[in-house]
Amino acid sequence: MHEIDIAQRIVDLCLDTLDTLAQEDPHTPTSRVKTVKIRVGILSSVVPQALENAFPQACAEFEMMQDARLEIETVSARGQCPQHGELELDLNKGICCPVCNKPILELICGEELELDEIECE
Repeated sequence: MHEIDIAQRIVDLCLDTLDTLAQEDPHTPTSRVKTVKIRVGILSSVVPQALENAFPQACAEFEMMQDARLEIETVSARGQCPQHGELELDLNKGICCPVCNKPILELICGEELELDEIECE
C-alpha cells in the first residue's frame, strides 16, 4: 500500500515547512500541528480512506504531529474537449468527452496530490 509512503512524505513536508517557518520567523506558532489539508485528484491513484488510515501512524513518532488531523479534498477530473471546451469528466465513460465521446487530449485537473494547508496551535 503506497498510501503509507505518501502519509510519511506528507508528514516530512509538514515538518520541513514548519522548520523553514521557524527559521524565518521565530515568533511563528509551530508547537503542534492541528490539521493538515491536502488535495487529492480522483485520477491520482491514491485511495483517500487508506491515506487517512495511514496518516496517524506516520505522525506517531513526531510529538508536534501526534494529534494532527488529515483533511482530504477530492478534486474531480476535468478535461479539455476540442469541440466542447473544458468540462467535468464522467469516469464511468473513461477519459473522454461526456457529450461527444471523443478522447480528452488535455487533462486540466484530477491528477493532483497537493499539500494545501498546515494549521498549527
